[in-house]
Amino acid sequence: FDIVIASPHKPLRYLRKLLQARIGKHLGDPLVTGRSARRIVIESDQAIPWHLDGEYRESRRIEVDILHQERTFYSELS
Repeated sequence: FDIVIASPHKPLRYLRKLLQARIGKHLGDPLVTGRSARRIVIESDQAIPWHLDGEYRESRRIEVDILHQERTFYSELS
């Protein structure tokens, strides 16, 4: 899957980048980095809110794997 990381911006600039992302114009910005991965791990000192299929949770560690067209999601539940 594709991962897009945006450097810190002012709130209005984030909104502009989100709108540009909808039409694929965000990757030309030097403050936006794009990568591809089969697995990502996100860790934080604070709980990170996330949701999947309507289920809302918070975790300090989130792991996402893609395996043969399937998505497997792991998280420490708080």
